[in-house]
Amino acid sequence: MLDSLSSDERRDIILSIGTHKKNRRLSPIQVAQLLNRLYQILGISLNQIAQELELKDSSVLRRFLSLLSLPHELQPLVSWGTLPGYLSFSVAAELSKAKDFDKITLLAKDALENQRSKEELRAILQCHQRGGGNLTECIETIDSTRSKVTHHYVFLGQILTNGSEWEEKYSFELRAMLSNLVHEENVLSAAIKNGRFSFTLTESGIKNPKVASHLTPQKVEAFVTNLLTKRSNHE
Repeated sequence: MLDSLSSDERRDIILSIGTHKKNRRLSPIQVAQLLNRLYQILGISLNQIAQELELKDSSVLRRFLSLLSLPHELQPLVSWGTLPGYLSFSVAAELSKAKDFDKITLLAKDALENQRSKEELRAILQCHQRGGGNLTECIETIDSTRSKVTHHYVFLGQILTNGSEWEEKYSFELRAMLSNLVHEENVLSAAIKNGRFSFTLTESGIKNPKVASHLTPQKVEAFVTNLLTKRSNHE
């Protein structure tokens, strides 16, 4: 079953699942993509894969696969641990339960901006599913019970790219350009995937006069496009 993977892929997936280390060979999304190849494309059951990986059951494998339902621009932000500007694996898996694209996007943006825990996110979803109000009202309900945390700011949008092979390069360049404008410590994350971008800034970052006027819903996509165009022209 795992013989369908290369020797490097088998090693990496074994060393990335069933451990609590933060530094693993694969990201959660990379694990999900390998599992998806085995399960969806090659038709190997999750129970068989779990047995090969010496897991007690297939539940964690289903959580990995659920990550692939997240919006493309958010997938590179899924990390093993809890980091500002990123979604932990447990939070991202909880997000996928919202099913609807718009709901997932709203909740993900809130989770990134307010550093939501898995428990808080679950409470918001339960509030909504039990008729406690729309998602915004449920978020406000949860906020009323929590202590103050540092607020971050997430920006999402579309961008034209030259294909998937350029996405890692574009992601690196977007972060570099933003860091040059607002200082590196104020850029918590930046990613480009499937023609969509996301980046997270601190409060100091969004108030920087070099970017503040560009961070409106009407202007942010053109702003990101112009940044990357300038970067390409300088190379």
